[in-house]
Amino acid sequence: MKNYTETSESSDSEEEPNTFLNSEEYVPTEEDKEYKGWRHLIPFRRRPKDCRTMPLQYAGLFSFLTGFWQNNFLYQAYRKGVKKEDLYDMSWHDSAEYNYQVIKDLWEREVRNVGTQKASVANVIFQLIKWRLLVVAILCLIFNTLAIIRSAHFFHKLLDLMQSPRNNLNEEIFYFCLLVMCSVGRSLFLQASITTINIQAIRARSGVLSLVLQKIFQKKSSSIVIGETINLCANDGQRIYDAIRYSVYLFAYIPTIMGAAYIVFLLQLWGVFGFLVFCSLFPMQFLASRMVYKYRAEAIPITEHRVKLMSEIITAVKLVKMYAWEKSFAKKIHDVRYREKSAIQKSLIVQSILNAIPQVGPVFAASLTILIMTLTGNDITVVQAFVFISVLNAMRNPISSTPLALKAIAEGYHATLRIGELLRLEDQNMELSPISDSGNLVEIKNGYFGWQTETDIEPSDLNLSAKIENKMFRTAKNRKFTRTHSKDMESQPLFQHDEEVEEDNLKCTIITLHDINLSLKEGSLVGVCGAVGSGKTSLIQAILGMMEKESGKIALDKTKSISYVPQQAWIMNATVKENILFGKKFNRKWYNEVVSACALLSDFDQLPAGDQTEIGERGINLSGGQKQRISMARAVYSDSDIILLDDPLSAVDAMVGQHIFQHCLKELLVNKTVLFVSHQLQFLVECDHIIVMKGGQITEEGNHEELMKRKNGEYSHLIHTFHNSGDEDVNRVDSREEKSEAKLSKYLENKQEGLPSHKTLLRKEEDLQQTEGKLTAEENLEKDHASLSSLYQYLQAGGGNGISLIIFLLIVLAVGTQAFLSYWLSLWTDAGSANTYYNLTVTVNGTNTTELILSDSILDNPNLGFYQVVYGGVLIFVVVFAFANASSFMMFCLKASTTLHDQVFEKLMSSPMRFFDVTPSGQILNRFSKDIDEGLI
Repeated sequence: MKNYTETSESSDSEEEPNTFLNSEEYVPTEEDKEYKGWRHLIPFRRRPKDCRTMPLQYAGLFSFLTGFWQNNFLYQAYRKGVKKEDLYDMSWHDSAEYNYQVIKDLWEREVRNVGTQKASVANVIFQLIKWRLLVVAILCLIFNTLAIIRSAHFFHKLLDLMQSPRNNLNEEIFYFCLLVMCSVGRSLFLQASITTINIQAIRARSGVLSLVLQKIFQKKSSSIVIGETINLCANDGQRIYDAIRYSVYLFAYIPTIMGAAYIVFLLQLWGVFGFLVFCSLFPMQFLASRMVYKYRAEAIPITEHRVKLMSEIITAVKLVKMYAWEKSFAKKIHDVRYREKSAIQKSLIVQSILNAIPQVGPVFAASLTILIMTLTGNDITVVQAFVFISVLNAMRNPISSTPLALKAIAEGYHATLRIGELLRLEDQNMELSPISDSGNLVEIKNGYFGWQTETDIEPSDLNLSAKIENKMFRTAKNRKFTRTHSKDMESQPLFQHDEEVEEDNLKCTIITLHDINLSLKEGSLVGVCGAVGSGKTSLIQAILGMMEKESGKIALDKTKSISYVPQQAWIMNATVKENILFGKKFNRKWYNEVVSACALLSDFDQLPAGDQTEIGERGINLSGGQKQRISMARAVYSDSDIILLDDPLSAVDAMVGQHIFQHCLKELLVNKTVLFVSHQLQFLVECDHIIVMKGGQITEEGNHEELMKRKNGEYSHLIHTFHNSGDEDVNRVDSREEKSEAKLSKYLENKQEGLPSHKTLLRKEEDLQQTEGKLTAEENLEKDHASLSSLYQYLQAGGGNGISLIIFLLIVLAVGTQAFLSYWLSLWTDAGSANTYYNLTVTVNGTNTTELILSDSILDNPNLGFYQVVYGGVLIFVVVFAFANASSFMMFCLKASTTLHDQVFEKLMSSPMRFFDVTPSGQILNRFSKDIDEGLI
């Protein structure tokens, strides 16, 4: 992708783009900076040749209105399918980084203006989109106004000409052309409004989710609920997008005023009656939308609970299968899904009413008006009847889009409340003090650190000394102890507030590090040792800010970067190379030095595609030592100033460990500040400084020689115990190191004998087979389509052939009754008076003359009652079948969703472990979170 990487001319520092891009390295082009939306008003614009930027950025007026700019992409997708490489580069103004900065600035301004507690995410989004929203509102008004003018004027004139006995072919063609032009213009303005609002919705969603992600990164892992976080990022972002996209349709109500005025002009008081009947449907829609919002709010926490359970099951699926817990977990999921279905069902019943009203509303209002007019003896002509129906149908679009818009806005607003709840939480940043010694990068003075937890211990149950009570258990704000009562998961807040103590539970900090005094000098290698549980890992966690600081001071040089290697290596589902680069630009020389120092060359030779081999989730196709060395290489390649190593050599053998220590820690990291935790005490001999921990305290510190002089010291005891001799001296240790180094050299020579130097590193990617090194199976989205067998399975899940046939018949009856209603009205009005004549008496010069005149009023038709009864009966069936169709279809979809959910989960639990090894957990969770919904169509 353009501008994300910069290539160097030097072969020694060759840089290549990688898949994981660092947004901070993106350099906007001059075209990006000069982009202005008004340039789309230029009729034609030329796009630079071989430009990979989204064609929309260079679309002229004609291309923008017609959507012509996307034709090439759609044609390619139809012929060959779409792959990731075929996608265009995003414009800078559409990127997540740019919109994140905009949303962040708007949120900070909102907080300054109204305060943190009153700050509204919905208002921030409105400030972002307000000007484009205004443009789209104008476009929406134009295309809906064209629809009213088309029906009220041009269609009216065309019908008048067709009813006239005179030959008006030219005028008829003229008004027909105007009808077509109105329809085309309406489509063009509709396309422009959809494109504009979609762009703004994408920008808002990317900016808000980026801000949410940044906020989550600032939270401690213990305060984050996984299932709710997944729902926040996966579903709430889409709800915001839908709310913005469909909100503009509410502006379409304004042209309905024009339509209402014309209806009154057309039918006088009866037009007012018809419009009032039409408008009486609005309160029902608003009431129904509020009920949908209420029921959806009840269902969302249950959905989050189900997704959380699914995430936990997938993560621990190996244990679930090992202990044969499939049925018990399936029952838990089934129970939660049943509760979720019950909550969604209420929402769907109301939603079916919302969907039926727009379909039946115009027909019902027009037909009821015509029927009552004829029953009360008021005549209506063919032109009046069909123009009246045509105008109400033109007003159908605002009505039909209203339920969707109201539902989207309601759910989007609920999503902003949840996001606002997260953003209003205080950042859990470390309270840093200034560094007293400029030569130090990290300083801790009299530090007490612990882990925050919830407890139900009462003071009377604490059989501890006063000192332990004061140090080990401290409340976050309130020191009153209360017993915890169990609550449903749904009633818990999205994130546990740091400044808030719930009435039913107590947040305490269990102190694990006591009176810590530590200084890490720049460029030093500091070793940390101690028995198991002595607090070595906690010391690193305290520096990283993952622990709660109860007292003391901690100081870090904010200008320096930190890398961390945990005891259990974290590996992502990507290639080995991408795991090492981790978003950094590729420098071949530095990369070669790092992988060589971390002893990864021999592993690359064994892997099927070298460093291009894909690693499964959690590193399932790597050994523990390989994962640890890749994690180590990632930290070293980052070229950070401070490196925190939490026993990284515990998973490798002695020779490889000695190689990594000598070539990585002592050579590549010689100028870095390294805190090295290790149980392998032989490596501590060459450390600049050694810290000995016991019981969460630093008991000794100094270099190896100083600590060994303390015969009764903890370090001396550990060294002698390590070598199984109480009187072993330093020379014995040095002798063992020399022997290990000799063995390592011989081992590496034998391992690489006969192999080309850096064989796999320099292997060209295009020379590899497409499937070589590929582990996970990608979804075939580019050519995927719904087959007839998939449709049949869906119908079976919805209730089988019988239920599907009933749903189909209801759809046919709902559409057929509306069509028959219009057809019967045309027969009725065409029949007129059924050749009924009436006597017309005319007085001329005092003489009465009676003439027999053919009536043109439908009221004179002798079969008027028959026409009225049929018309009224069909109208009743139209309403009944419309609501029956909407509700039954919703229930059918919900049944299909629930059945498919159960079937997919049963298949999932029956799948072998190989399936979970090659399928990313994100794909599985998508099947159970986003794909399985009440619509599922």
